[in-house]
Amino acid sequence: MLIISKKFGFIEWLVENDKINKDLISRVLIRAYISPENLVSLECEFHDYYESLLMLLSISNSPIEDLISYLR
Repeated sequence: MLIISKKFGFIEWLVENDKINKDLISRVLIRAYISPENLVSLECEFHDYYESLLMLLSISNSPIEDLISYLR
């Protein structure tokens, strides 16, 4: 798990050195909120590829296998 941590920097290195297939990673995080009046509001947030990949890996049940699937 250390290798995929943000602190270690390996994921950022993979992205910067074009080792990750960026077409498989979305940089956009869209959040939907529903107010008490049932009004929907959307927030759109952009992230770097390495941050998006870290988020995907952090919620994965098998992060190492998923990381392998993103490699070129």
